[in-house]
Amino acid sequence: MDCVRVKASSQITIEDDVNIPDSKPDVESILLTCGNIIVEDTKALTNQVSVRGKLDFSMLYVSEEEDRSPAGMTGTIPMNELINLDQVSAGDNLVTDVKIEDLTIIMINSRKISVRCLAMITVRADCMTDIRIPIAVEGGESTECHMVNHDYRETVVMKKDLIRVKDLITLPKNDPNIGCILWQEANVTWIDYRCQNDAIRIQGELDEFLLYRSDDEDHSLHFYENTYSFNQTLECSGVREGMIPVIDHRGAGTQVTMEKDEDGENRCVAIDIPMELDIRVYEENGYPVLEDIYAVDRRIDTVTAEKEYRCVRSRNVVKQRMAERIQLAEENPAILQLLRCRGEITIDNTAVTPEGIEVHGNIAICILYLGGEEEGGYHVRKQDLPVDYIIDLPNLPNDSCYTVEPSVEQISAIPADSRQVDVKLILSFRTTVYRKEKVCLIESLNVDEKTDVADDLPGMALYVVKPGDTLWKIGKRYYVSIESLKENNQLTDDVIQPGMKLLVVR
Repeated sequence: MDCVRVKASSQITIEDDVNIPDSKPDVESILLTCGNIIVEDTKALTNQVSVRGKLDFSMLYVSEEEDRSPAGMTGTIPMNELINLDQVSAGDNLVTDVKIEDLTIIMINSRKISVRCLAMITVRADCMTDIRIPIAVEGGESTECHMVNHDYRETVVMKKDLIRVKDLITLPKNDPNIGCILWQEANVTWIDYRCQNDAIRIQGELDEFLLYRSDDEDHSLHFYENTYSFNQTLECSGVREGMIPVIDHRGAGTQVTMEKDEDGENRCVAIDIPMELDIRVYEENGYPVLEDIYAVDRRIDTVTAEKEYRCVRSRNVVKQRMAERIQLAEENPAILQLLRCRGEITIDNTAVTPEGIEVHGNIAICILYLGGEEEGGYHVRKQDLPVDYIIDLPNLPNDSCYTVEPSVEQISAIPADSRQVDVKLILSFRTTVYRKEKVCLIESLNVDEKTDVADDLPGMALYVVKPGDTLWKIGKRYYVSIESLKENNQLTDDVIQPGMKLLVVR
């Protein structure tokens, strides 16, 4: 089975002042921002882990040019952090996860911005471990073995891998050619995994949005929006249909490049998203385990030890629909055309309740639109919506281990009028619940070779069955075989009832 040997989290700040490139116009106000932290290398040191990477950020802003047209820029800030992690050593299988908690980009002046990112880094060292399960006794001709079925979920695969989600966008015929891309978004909104024979099938959806300036004389602004469904197969030796995949994915940087079509014109955009996968695949198995043993001619004492193991209790995806009417603020101009609505969900806290896992969080809604004729220009309305939801998993122990991965699977926005927008969302919560089990297993046997262990017991006895008695307990007490008890009492099975009288013959 796989287990987490050590784990640590640390909140970090990545910040820097960045100059606007000379090729870009001056900044009047900022419209949209986004960022992504890419981990390039994770190295184990003595009781520490070195995490090296970068913050890629993008900004769409209103320029100080006469027409106040929008412009875009991108930038990169390096990241190099040391995370304290006791007992870590070189060669450990390290898994690093970085989540942006807050990204703030503000103007210092028209040619310089301040970028500040607050992120949470979690590093863990995973390992494989075994539990030795006793299933039989060699040379035990005169012994009685008590077998009990135990269900386990064995780890079949534990590895890292990489897939690439790719799409080639071709603009509709009526849209002009691309001069330059001002803003792009390409986000995997949902993803699903299924085990096949020696492979894992991966399905999902990619939400795409482009805001670009045409290459004609007036350099007009246009946008493109689309949802792309992808389907891939990842080779994975040893996996079979029916096994349980538990896979975490992390984007490793989105590449968006212009390409020419068959006529040599800039009408195509290639999207390439590398995704790092942390793969665990489990199989449900039931084993008949040797729980106890006795002999009819000698004394056997068992040496036991308590073992703990972790297995996946449940893995499911639940969805919640939300609808909200968003009112423009007084300083916001009226809506002429709605261009883009996006939502980012964050979870503040979770708790186990009798009804399931209670989730509290927030959705940051951002609406990009073109203002009315009098105000003109591009504008943004931002609003936070609270998220309160109970994932239906009743009767979970209070100390349950679980993970909840939220995502905005779908979002749509329609203007109700010039100052109100109706927003509809489908939220997805991918939940994995682990359980810790403890089992007492026989590790060895101490056999007393003396054959007079039952000399003080009568050769024949009449035994009255008490509550909780089994043929196993009675046979072990009197050093007789279970088959002998059944034969002498004309029993066809192992079922006995309190008050029954049994003849015990040694």
